[in-house]
Amino acid sequence: MNKREQVFVQVVAGLILLGLGWLFGLAKPLLLGLGARVTLPVWVLILAAILIVASVFLLARRTFAKSVDLPAPPPISTDLIPDSLPQPPPLGELEIKILEVLARSHSELWDVGEIAGVVESKDILAQQAVDRLSDRGYLDDNYNSRLGRRYMLSRKGRDTAIELGLVK
Repeated sequence: MNKREQVFVQVVAGLILLGLGWLFGLAKPLLLGLGARVTLPVWVLILAAILIVASVFLLARRTFAKSVDLPAPPPISTDLIPDSLPQPPPLGELEIKILEVLARSHSELWDVGEIAGVVESKDILAQQAVDRLSDRGYLDDNYNSRLGRRYMLSRKGRDTAIELGLVK
């Protein structure tokens, strides 16, 4: 049962109890006049319990009928999954040099200017190569407000450097 139906059942149960209390007020003089010694808790609670159980049963039955009518989800097609995903372009010479420098640095943080100086490249070309390596997940970057953005090998970059034989 969803939240809306739970609230509905509670409201109906309250109205049933209210109505039975009102009926008891009207019926009490009649019952006492006939000599009956029936108290409120006995007949009102039994009648209320019967009405509440019946309304919950009917509501649950209606809810179950709704859930059965839902259509089944469409099957998953394997035709849309390609046999082989496109491979990223191979690493360039500058990118391999950068991986080698960072692999030999033992997890030190480097900025792009330092990397460019060691691989003997212009800063802009080194930045482009670092961006490509970072996009592939080979580098982790660390931003420091005083030192700026600095880079080191990620786990994936370390594994790639080892596979390429850059660590000796």
